[in-house]
Amino acid sequence: MGARMALRDRSFVFDGLESPLQLNDPAIVDLATRILHGWPVQDCPTDNHRDPFAEVSILGSDKWRVRAPQGATPEQVHDPVNAICDLIVEISWEQLRSRSDLLCLHAAAVEFDGRLVLMPNARRAGKSTLAVALAQLGHRVFTDDFLPIQRDPSTGALSGLANGIAPRLRIPVPQGVSDRFRAFVDGDGGPQNRQYKYLTDCPVPPHGTTAPIGAIVLLDRQDTPQVSRLESLSDADAISSLILQNFARHLNGGAILKALAALAEQLPCYRLVYSDVESAAALLSTCPELAALPAAHVDEPLDGRPSPLKTYQGSPHGLQHGAPALRLDGCEEVVCGSETFVATPDGRAIHRLNPGLGLYWRLLAEPTTVTETTEILAEIYPEVEIAQLRVDAGAAFDQLHHLGLIRSVPPSH
Repeated sequence: MGARMALRDRSFVFDGLESPLQLNDPAIVDLATRILHGWPVQDCPTDNHRDPFAEVSILGSDKWRVRAPQGATPEQVHDPVNAICDLIVEISWEQLRSRSDLLCLHAAAVEFDGRLVLMPNARRAGKSTLAVALAQLGHRVFTDDFLPIQRDPSTGALSGLANGIAPRLRIPVPQGVSDRFRAFVDGDGGPQNRQYKYLTDCPVPPHGTTAPIGAIVLLDRQDTPQVSRLESLSDADAISSLILQNFARHLNGGAILKALAALAEQLPCYRLVYSDVESAAALLSTCPELAALPAAHVDEPLDGRPSPLKTYQGSPHGLQHGAPALRLDGCEEVVCGSETFVATPDGRAIHRLNPGLGLYWRLLAEPTTVTETTEILAEIYPEVEIAQLRVDAGAAFDQLHHLGLIRSVPPSH
């Protein structure tokens, strides 16, 4: 770390975090120091009276307790390595609480000639192993797990921030990897348990190092042997994958949608199909598609919102039967080909509308009844029975209302 934790105190403050962290044993301090070696930390100042966002204690042999009052699970007991895994999750949440302007994605991010290639995949997709394979080829790994993203207020550029945390690899390493890769992992002196190993010898940029995001690569790992290849990824699929990996729940859904759409629409987006991680790393490291990458910009700031992001369940009263319906004011919309993404006015949720539902959404830009919609669609689809079109229109209206996107129009409108 930039400044080694002092053993005489138990509370510490990481750069950029508002609340302290409490570590109740020198062994915990030592392990945290090794794994978060790129994130500067200092003794908690005497004038910081905030409660710790997390506390780690030793209960017994290989039993470490992590308490996090604001976490999804307030208390967990693990072995030392898994305890630090949990602690890093809490650190990521505290970073978002401390900086309301940050977007954050579950993703690996690896540097290619000054730009970050973003891999927004869920757990067990292979992003950590691929990131380590790219590190072996000389690329800097900003993260193998979560990437904070900030907007430059003067230029609007979207950049990723390095975490300063050693990459964590699931072990054992995949069958079929080369002896060279296996030696690279086995030769690292980082801590491990039966599930994971932290590669503390792997160089990572210091915490807070920034680089513009230049490309999106969605990982599609196959169990059957495949020749590694890059395929084009549609903007809609790219936006959808980014939304699924977003966990910046303090931000307004409309702001999130605009930023993620900017990434998907302004940057090259690919699907990486592969079965062999080293072959995939070699392809990415040498392919011309990832050379001279652009940068993404978004015009408006990333606005915050006070309450957690959750699915809006619509009005309990339903739509007024036979009355016109209309889009709610304040919805944010992004159209990608035949797909439409809409953020609810309260910023709580983002919905992906398929082409059919998107058609009804467009018709509801003006007050429209189910009957009027049915008549319009009858001209577009003369081969479909009127009765079926009416049933479909009624179901679409109900669904859009349930999603929190439309309302009934009062008779006086």
